[in-house]
Amino acid sequence: ELKNLRPQLYSAAEYCEKSFLRSDHKEMVLDNLKDYAARALVNAVDHLGTVAYKLTDLIDQQTLDVSTMDLKISTLNQ
Repeated sequence: ELKNLRPQLYSAAEYCEKSFLRSDHKEMVLDNLKDYAARALVNAVDHLGTVAYKLTDLIDQQTLDVSTMDLKISTLNQ
């Protein structure tokens, strides 16, 4: 999902730039841009947190699998 975010951000930046240049209410456009940027940042951080959680869970599971396999090998060697 993060890969898809880049084109969306470029598109949003282009839209905001055009809106700002055409608008008579530049402060309102700027405030909207700040709100959008803050929400986009929160969304990106949330995605990164989810990825980190899933990677940690995967590594923990693989560590457990290796430990189990090691125990089985040790048992067979005895």
